[in-house]
Amino acid sequence: MPRYYSSTATETQLVGSIGSSSTIIEVASTSGFPVSYPYTLVLEIGTDSEEIIDVTSASGTTLTVTRGVDGSAAVAHSAGAKVVHGVTARDFREMQTHMEATSNVHGMGASSQFVGTTDTQTLSNKTLTEPAIVAPAITGGGSWAGSPELVTPTIASFVNAQHSHSDAASGGVLASSGGGGGNVPLGFYYSEDYIGTFTSTGGAQIGGAQFALTAPEEWPDWASGLAIHSQVEVSSNTSSSASLYLWCNVNDTEMYPFYCFVPSPSQGVGTTLHVTHLVQLPDPGSHTVKLFAQMISGSLAVFNRSMWATLF
Repeated sequence: MPRYYSSTATETQLVGSIGSSSTIIEVASTSGFPVSYPYTLVLEIGTDSEEIIDVTSASGTTLTVTRGVDGSAAVAHSAGAKVVHGVTARDFREMQTHMEATSNVHGMGASSQFVGTTDTQTLSNKTLTEPAIVAPAITGGGSWAGSPELVTPTIASFVNAQHSHSDAASGGVLASSGGGGGNVPLGFYYSEDYIGTFTSTGGAQIGGAQFALTAPEEWPDWASGLAIHSQVEVSSNTSSSASLYLWCNVNDTEMYPFYCFVPSPSQGVGTTLHVTHLVQLPDPGSHTVKLFAQMISGSLAVFNRSMWATLF
């Protein structure tokens, strides 16, 4: 609890004598005394009978006090004994204790600590609301709550990492740890709704779905190749059976077409046709990946042409 002080308090005297256990005293004047409580008075200062008391409340010149504080002894005092307001040893002692303290200061609690601006500290049970965190390193069992936005983070390792790119409408890139400063196309994604009918007439080739792939100057050491995934979903099928080829190309170099068979109409609707081409790691720079489909027999409609790339 704080104590209160005044620079204008005048010296006064006891109106009547008091015993060593008295907690109500009367003084001749309270001129200039603090108006908030507690505050300190010293009885018979500089004598063998000096006693320090705390005033906890007052009604006019009648004071309610705590006797014998700050190491002094509660003793009897005669009427006319000198009474002064001032500071005692505890004021200076508490100041020094505060200067040396690293915890339990300013009412923060016994186990609380200040967060310094230059000290290395371990924080726990802290909630940071919209902080700006510069070059963070999260170690041990830490976790993010909510939906934090990490601006150009550097992720040192994906060991034991769990991550998903399923919500990325246009894909994303992760910084390479290979030292080349490039981008690893892990989870590039392209999707295009397409409603149309593939027919066997002329074996029409349907294309147009594509995405741009940016290869880094240096791939991660663990990467041995790139998997290009192509996929369409059957929305209707009017044939007893239908089949088509699905394939992709990189920079207009065609990959080997994969044959896809679609069963009877009752089984075909909702079928996902998915093929994967494994290719060598592309050279640094930009590359264009395209998806193609071509009917061989039957008639069916597809939608959600999509494609993406992952490292393996």
